Amino acid sequence: MTPTEQADALRKSVNRRVHAWLAWCFTLLAACLAAAPLLGAHPLCWALAAIAALAAWATRGAAPYMIQAVQAMDTGEKLLGTVLVTVSDTADSVQYEATVQGPGMPAWRFEFIPLGWQPRAGSHEARMFRLAGVEWPALVQVQGGLMHPRYRPRRVDPADQPRARRP
Repeated sequence: MTPTEQADALRKSVNRRVHAWLAWCFTLLAACLAAAPLLGAHPLCWALAAIAALAAWATRGAAPYMIQAVQAMDTGEKLLGTVLVTVSDTADSVQYEATVQGPGMPAWRFEFIPLGWQPRAGSHEARMFRLAGVEWPALVQVQGGLMHPRYRPRRVDPADQPRARRP
């Protein structure tokens, strides 16, 4: 997907409130699975209920950052900066982390999930979209795609910044 297609998909997802529907579906599923053993179902349903509850919690946790990303695309301040992408490939999954630095702002580090593109590890030029009242960039665009925080970004300590900039 191109960055424009990714932006459209993100905007549609937020406008359709997909995150809210998913959170409610996972919550309802967790409640039903938790109650099922009380009605004679297998106790394994409690473990599945816990998994569904974790999925609901994760969906609710990520939603504000998706909404901020769309708002920043539409109304946010645009800045040029750099982003260091780190890719951690384990046997179970691939994790992506971005450390962003722009003019007149501290560095921020956040985990992200790429939507329709394959990020390359290393330092890249980036266009950052910021919202008033939000300390970190709500959305970051590099040549290949878009990144928005999955969870609350962490401010990078100035002592760690030189180490964070190395590819």
